[in-house]
Amino acid sequence: MWPKHFYEGRPVEPVFTTPGGELVSRQHIDTLLRRVGAEIGLDVAHLGTHTGRRSLITALYTNDVALDDVQHHIGHSDSRTTAGYVASLGSRPQRTAAIAAEIMDRPVKK
Repeated sequence: MWPKHFYEGRPVEPVFTTPGGELVSRQHIDTLLRRVGAEIGLDVAHLGTHTGRRSLITALYTNDVALDDVQHHIGHSDSRTTAGYVASLGSRPQRTAAIAAEIMDRPVKK
């Protein structure tokens, strides 16, 4: 039985846990992500746990997903937060989202 976790009073399902089911800190995951990224040859200067979230918001929005749908998918309680992520996009071409998806879907070389 996994421990129950709450964030801002709402139950959450943890993505990263210890073997005993306890939450792992975002900072620990960020460090691990940078280490593994460097090991596989990525430029980790701007890599972090929040990078994927920003990329997902950008990819959804540039593929004509309504901002309020993106907001609900991401879990923002206020649409202004989501809008802040895409405010500087202007007329960013669809090609950006396609390239991001292609990069994220590449298999890891061992």
